[in-house]
Amino acid sequence: MPDEFELANPRVLAYVKARSLALCKTIEEGLKETCVSAIAEGMRQGESISLIRRRLTDTVAGYSKTNAQRVARTEVINASRRGTVEGYIQSGVVERARWLAAPDACSECLALNGQEFDLSEVPDSPHPNCRCATTAILRR
Repeated sequence: MPDEFELANPRVLAYVKARSLALCKTIEEGLKETCVSAIAEGMRQGESISLIRRRLTDTVAGYSKTNAQRVARTEVINASRRGTVEGYIQSGVVERARWLAAPDACSECLALNGQEFDLSEVPDSPHPNCRCATTAILRR
C-alpha cells in the first residue's frame, strides 16, 4: 500500500532544503541557507513564483528581480518535478517516468526527451530556468 498522499510532502520540502540552489551561481555561499529557507517557506505556504521571487528580493538586499525570478522559477519547477515523482510513487500505479522536453528546450533537454527513468532516478533540471517535465508510465 503506498504512503498516504500528502499535498505538502515532507520529502519534497527536505529535497528543496538539500538540493535547492545547486544551479545558482548568483548568491554568495553565506546567503544560500537564508535563501533556501525563504524558498522552502514560500513553497510550504503555497506561494506563486512571483511571491517567492519577492521573498528572495526582500531577503537579500540588492538582489535583482531578474536573478530572483530565475532562482524562484528554477527551484519551484525542480520541487514540482520532485513532487510529481513523489505522487507517482504514492499512487502505486506508476512504474517509470518519461522526460518531456519543453517545446523550446535546449539541446541538453532535447537529448533527454522521451527517455524513461526508474522513479528513483528521475534527473533534476540540468540548468536554470528549465521548464521540462515528466510524464507517468503506468504499470501494466
